[in-house]
Amino acid sequence: QARPAAAAPAATPAPAQHPGQKAYQIWCAACHNGTGDAPSTDAIRQLSRANIRYTLELGYMREIAKNTPRADIQQIIDWLPLNPVDSGGWTEKSKCPTARRAVDLARAPRTATGFGLSKGSTRAQTAAQTGLKTADMGSLELAWSIAFPQTATMRSQPVIVGKTLFMAATDSGHLYALDSETGCVKWTYSSDLTLRSSLTFAEPTKTSPALIVMGDAGGRIHAVDARTGKLA
Repeated sequence: QARPAAAAPAATPAPAQHPGQKAYQIWCAACHNGTGDAPSTDAIRQLSRANIRYTLELGYMREIAKNTPRADIQQIIDWLPLNPVDSGGWTEKSKCPTARRAVDLARAPRTATGFGLSKGSTRAQTAAQTGLKTADMGSLELAWSIAFPQTATMRSQPVIVGKTLFMAATDSGHLYALDSETGCVKWTYSSDLTLRSSLTFAEPTKTSPALIVMGDAGGRIHAVDARTGKLA
């Protein structure tokens, strides 16, 4: 006896297209198609959300995008970056072990607290400040190195307090607190625009914690709790 034919499996519905992808096709794709001087779509998608927002709203593409509806620009910013927060998940992989994660500021030496390292902005330190002499230079060895994803330019030296090095990866819009001995990540702060200015360490007061103060490409000031990485 013949068996009835099995029912055909239901077709899997195609994933819904992000509205930002449609907006990109309307306003951007004609130039960013990989055939001209403009960067290809694949290249742009490697950038951070902060960098894309800056480019469209304040940077090179501001004039080109000025007639694009604001809602479409926001959808493009939401869709375009493939790794909008943590490219490759590297900060999670580089997180300090629990014993090294605390930012200890109490009685910690203030090695570098602002741009230029001194009121004269010389970017120079004495042998007494560094514990090094010219004769020591030839015997130094690399302790650790770090490369920040989605960051093609660096604009200033870090702030260093005790065993914590605070560094802004400007293009990606991230501020990092790194362990100065190993380079592991204690915390990360994310801005929605690229970070433009150098950093300043502000001592705690009765009403405020110790802060890392910096500016972004839109002229705003960010004051971040130096211990936690939270916006103050």
